Amino acid sequence: MAATKTIGIPDTPFVNEMRLNARHWIVVFAILVIIGLLTPALWKRVERFEPGPDYRIPYGLSKDYWLYQRRLQPIRPTNVVVLGDSVVWGEYVRPDGTLSHFLNEQSGQPGKFVNAGVNGLFPLAFEGLIRDYGGPLRHRKVILHCNLLWMSSPKADLHTEKEERFNHADLVPQFSPRIPCYKADSNRRFSAVVERHFAFSQWANHLQVAFLFHEQPEFPTHASEPARVELFGEIRNHSAGKLDRTIALGIDDARFNVHAILGSSLLQKPCRNLVP
Repeated sequence: MAATKTIGIPDTPFVNEMRLNARHWIVVFAILVIIGLLTPALWKRVERFEPGPDYRIPYGLSKDYWLYQRRLQPIRPTNVVVLGDSVVWGEYVRPDGTLSHFLNEQSGQPGKFVNAGVNGLFPLAFEGLIRDYGGPLRHRKVILHCNLLWMSSPKADLHTEKEERFNHADLVPQFSPRIPCYKADSNRRFSAVVERHFAFSQWANHLQVAFLFHEQPEFPTHASEPARVELFGEIRNHSAGKLDRTIALGIDDARFNVHAILGSSLLQKPCRNLVP
């Protein structure tokens, strides 16, 4: 019986094999950097964005912080930015029933007061939003609304040890100070930190939120809607200068020290930007 003949495979590189040397890797890295820097800027030219006098961030885009920052960029020194949570944003009411709309009506200057509220924004996330995405607010006049509801219980103030799911988790401190009820894994925390500092990541999140997962309506309906509409109707009959728990301040410090105004006991730094 003849012995089986073994044919060896020649030890030669494949025809389509390519190896990058150091110079090639530098070119690849340079291309990626250019794409990362230019894509968000070019996208602003492609995507039309012309907010009107009563514009507010749509309900379904509350977590689109790239869009929020873009909303603040055209603000002029003569504008007054109204910051806050759903009370300022105007939950349960149309854009023409919001606090900023009535302030414009009372002042007789349409467009002077800008609605920069975000739905579901609690104090700790508020601080993160202004710090990381509020650059256009430097040297601008703002009205900051403090909603004491967020300090009504340890759960609302994020002090419970039991894990809690809350809105805008990407805006809160991911590592320090420690938030007892925030149990996100390391991957989620690092992703949140990266997104804050890289425009390309913010733009990618904008595409996901605005075009892939935008399912919620801007005007949600709830059983308690009539009561809330009546509340905002009462604002129309009051002077803008008599609104309770509303504090005007100027943000001109690069560090945006608004901690004392926001009120959460997790924020202990003093606020130095109050104006009479």
